[in-house]
Amino acid sequence: IVALAGDAPPELILSDDAHDFEVVNIGESADWAFTVTNDGEHDLVVSNMESTVDYFTVDFEEETTFEPGSSAEYTVTFAPNAEGDLLGALRIFSNDPNDEIISISLIGAGYRVIPPTIVLSIEGMEYGNVPVGDERSQSMTISNEGDEPLIIPAIVIDNEGFSSDLEGEIEILSGESMEITFTFHPQESSDLAIEAIIQSNDPENPEVGFSLVGNGFVAGEDHHFEFVTTDNSMSVVVNEALLDGEPLAINDEVGVFTPGGLCAGSGFVTDRGL
Repeated sequence: IVALAGDAPPELILSDDAHDFEVVNIGESADWAFTVTNDGEHDLVVSNMESTVDYFTVDFEEETTFEPGSSAEYTVTFAPNAEGDLLGALRIFSNDPNDEIISISLIGAGYRVIPPTIVLSIEGMEYGNVPVGDERSQSMTISNEGDEPLIIPAIVIDNEGFSSDLEGEIEILSGESMEITFTFHPQESSDLAIEAIIQSNDPENPEVGFSLVGNGFVAGEDHHFEFVTTDNSMSVVVNEALLDGEPLAINDEVGVFTPGGLCAGSGFVTDRGL
């Protein structure tokens, strides 16, 4: 193109010369549009547009001619393939005599989304001695340390002596937690130690085991201390008994031992004492 005196040559004008895509999750993408305008008095020919890196792309398909005053919009897509700040540039080739190659600076940050991650506040529960027909409850917390919602569809407990208050599927959002209560209600006199299974959509831990331990007994009948009844019966008066500094509870069992470690007998705490 030969510009005559007083004629302005083709001039490529961009709507922006830089763009920050900010944070985009890896596996997702973000778009940004910019405009090319011919501000000269002769045809502007844009022969090519190319990105300096593969995580920035542009929808330029073929050589395009812009008449004076005309413009067109193009879209740059950012699809991060790594974590952290990612830099690049879009280079535009044209017949603008003053800027045959013009660049747009591009920046963005890739973020790797953490899938739902289940975390339990404790690994299990011990209920101690619970009379048949009675019950004892304890609570624990399930937290989600991932970015995506944690779904708990069910807690599988393969024993009628234990139950949880989970009545249906629950959703725990990122950074949040939920309290779950487990109850031990023994159906018979027996020692129970089972593993409840907490199901979730955590891809690393779809099933998490949670131990439940308890002893069911018939109050006043089942003795846990082994002793032999003889004809030499004696009585022991217990004025006070503490366990870890706390008073005993009804149905707790107290054993009496000789200096040699022989169990001489046992008794249960009732509402009238031991």
